[in-house]
Amino acid sequence: MFKDFQEYTFNIEKDNTLDQHLHIFFTSKHRDKEKVMKSFSVKEFKQFSQYLKNKATQKQYGFDVRLVGKSKDKDDRLYTIGYCNKEAKHQRDNLPPSCSINISPEVLKGVEYYSEYTKLEKLKLQDDHDIKVLTSKNIHIHILDFLETKKIQITDSLLFEKMAVDGLFTDFITTQQKTAIIKSLHIYTTQELPTQEVTHCYFNTSFSEFSKTFDENVALKKRIQELEQQLSNK
Repeated sequence: MFKDFQEYTFNIEKDNTLDQHLHIFFTSKHRDKEKVMKSFSVKEFKQFSQYLKNKATQKQYGFDVRLVGKSKDKDDRLYTIGYCNKEAKHQRDNLPPSCSINISPEVLKGVEYYSEYTKLEKLKLQDDHDIKVLTSKNIHIHILDFLETKKIQITDSLLFEKMAVDGLFTDFITTQQKTAIIKSLHIYTTQELPTQEVTHCYFNTSFSEFSKTFDENVALKKRIQELEQQLSNK
């Protein structure tokens, strides 16, 4: 079959996993999907189709053929070539070369095109919906900016819910990570180390309980300072 293709490129993605699958781009003299699919009527693919009948996979999901066109707003050919090669190349010696001589120079260009196109699509999606999905690497600066913009305190028990209302989502950050982040930002914004009790509260109670404990500690600290001042005046 590879010998019949004028040009082709393929890649095995997620190799050696349950999600292992193959993408292949090739040119054909056929311009009709059904005729292209008939060219796959060889023994190996017939066996594959038979194999799927005994598995929890329908044929249209296990094997699909899509014709690649070329539109004004997107070069579908380059996009598809890049999509097929977006992962690292497989390391199998028993398969033919990944690219025919004709298409090899286009592979690198296709990967670059696909990468840039997907980045632009993500930016466009974010602009359309004004949504940001935060990670543990960028959440700190977004929280600080949110606190300043909304004029709320780091101890606000509904901080993450209010951020979600504004399209700042923290779904992929664990509760433990959020707790550690709030603790670090509290130290940063107040330039004060929390007491042992408050530190304990961060990791072992709910945020609302922490806020209450924190306020009580501040009030207690202020009262101690007042008493010390009164004693010094005497």
